[in-house]
Amino acid sequence: MPKTIDQFYDLLRQTSEFSEPSPDYRKISHDVTNAETALHKTFSDEQEELYERLCYERYRLSSLEARFDFAAGFLWGSRLIMDVLLEK
Repeated sequence: MPKTIDQFYDLLRQTSEFSEPSPDYRKISHDVTNAETALHKTFSDEQEELYERLCYERYRLSSLEARFDFAAGFLWGSRLIMDVLLEK
């Protein structure tokens, strides 16, 4: 089991290391921001309100997904700890 844990830790460390973004990333990101800003200027009050509600609902969904991910990770980690403790 310890070998498996070490491999899992190494995998997590490798996936979380900083990697350089694509050279075009900043330009594309800037272009998208400019397009979004231009689009917002054309919104009516009703469209602006709907857009704000959509953004809020996306935020809520993201928050729920984060809670689920944390709960699933906590449960998985608890099971792993119990497996390690029960092996001894």
